[in-house]
Amino acid sequence: MTLGIAAAPLLGSHDGVGGTVQGGGVPLPLIDLDASSGAFEFHGEGLPYVQTRHFGNPENLARAQIESADATLRIYEPNRRIAFGVGYGALFDTTHLTAPPGYTSQSASGARLELHGRFPTSAASRLELTFGGMPLMHGTLQTATGIAGAAILADLESGTQIDATAREVVATQSRLSFNYGVRYINQTIFFEHTSAVVERNAGVLPFVELRVRL
Repeated sequence: MTLGIAAAPLLGSHDGVGGTVQGGGVPLPLIDLDASSGAFEFHGEGLPYVQTRHFGNPENLARAQIESADATLRIYEPNRRIAFGVGYGALFDTTHLTAPPGYTSQSASGARLELHGRFPTSAASRLELTFGGMPLMHGTLQTATGIAGAAILADLESGTQIDATAREVVATQSRLSFNYGVRYINQTIFFEHTSAVVERNAGVLPFVELRVRL
């Protein structure tokens, strides 16, 4: 079993309540966990905390906080180079407004499908390529208007996510190893009853990761 912690600056955009904000390039914590037995491998990863800068109308500035996580069981073919994965993923987002001081809070989740490959590049390193996503997520958007006594509104949502990762894994003689690479992610959430887009997160995360064998 190995645990990895990466620094991954987000180069992209968040479109949501209040408008659009570009990613600031501040390194974000990206965590993953791997455990394998024979032809099976469990892979879990998460982005535990992303907070945007203030954005939108100056009279009602917004700031969003985003978390995401997924877990996948990979099954390798006999040569242990190509694996097909099935799992589950979730996205959480809370956007706070300043005037009135309301908020929107949403969660969406769904089954995850994945194709993963690993290819030796030297005696002590390998290239890993992953393409995956959640073709259909479901969730709920809750809206608090900030008006005293007003009810919290709830709307059903659907969404999709696609992502791709390329990483070079470099082993050492100790329990430590390190990775470097790039990850692309594109999430779109929309109202089920109108198909209008509620939120879109898209961007590239170059990363450097330290891994330890537990």
